[in-house]
Amino acid sequence: MSSGLPLQNCYDCNNPDPANAVGLPDCPPSSEPCEDLLFSQCVKYTGPNLPSLGITNGMRLKTALAALNVLLLGASPVAKNYIITVTAVQGKATVEYLSKLGVITSITVTNLTSPQTICALLTTPAVVSGSASLSLTTVTC
Repeated sequence: MSSGLPLQNCYDCNNPDPANAVGLPDCPPSSEPCEDLLFSQCVKYTGPNLPSLGITNGMRLKTALAALNVLLLGASPVAKNYIITVTAVQGKATVEYLSKLGVITSITVTNLTSPQTICALLTTPAVVSGSASLSLTTVTC
């Protein structure tokens, strides 16, 4: 997943001793000091297992947040088809979403493979890199 930041040496999250990312932009003038930036797929939860929340010790933050999202959606989350459209000007985009089973899923669509239809839990699709249009359909999947 891309944060959209111009990182020059993005590291491997599986590396137990990753290098610091460089190339981050300076904070805008007259703004709050910038916080440390961490990628949710690189941060591990360390704490007690929380089975009723679907969270376990050592789980990646991104996965824990997805588990909470599914829990908040209730016992019968609704999944619908979304259409991802990428134009020639947009070129390419990566979209992440929760599948109807609550699994974090990613798809990359180019203008040559557009449009693509995905089945996603309501409100979960997000363009994480590039540019694309997301259209919710009325089709339950």
